[in-house]
Amino acid sequence: MEIEGYLTKWTNYLSGWKERYFALSNGVFYYSSKKNAPWKGKIHLKVSKISQNEQDPLGIIIDSGTKLLHLRAETISEKMRWLTALKSSKEEIQELDLNLNKIKNSNINSLMLEEFIKKSEVHNEKEEKQEFILEVDRFLKEIVGQEAKLDSTLANLVNKFDFLRDQETFKLIENVVELASGLIVYKFY
Repeated sequence: MEIEGYLTKWTNYLSGWKERYFALSNGVFYYSSKKNAPWKGKIHLKVSKISQNEQDPLGIIIDSGTKLLHLRAETISEKMRWLTALKSSKEEIQELDLNLNKIKNSNINSLMLEEFIKKSEVHNEKEEKQEFILEVDRFLKEIVGQEAKLDSTLANLVNKFDFLRDQETFKLIENVVELASGLIVYKFY
């Protein structure tokens, strides 16, 4: 789920509450001083705790383990819209991560493929079946290997170049992640 807009953020006791622009995409929550300004920070929701502020009916708290954000919406409905989006995005990214781990950790082997072929209505000679099984096995292992390389390369690029400096580059990275996920993950379903 994607959402963007203004919330107020607690900065410190000297400055108090400041309006900040926030954007949520692919399980990452970004913020800047205003729309189209460079991102000042980001929080990965997959590992964060998202809660309501019990002392403030308009408050939201996000705890990443290393960073604590105290946010405030203008209305209750705006608060609920953000809370729903944040929690949904966290669940989506955790589910995607779980699916990727299942794929990475799945023990795809020739016996599983042979059983699949027997259940399907493929009627070839035994040697052709064995050759086919080995080819499919190699193909699936290659896909899993490519996914791991893409994941690692993208993470290295983002960390090395800190690509999320502007909205245009942010959208480019978002599109690359979406495209790579579609090519790799959805091939299995």
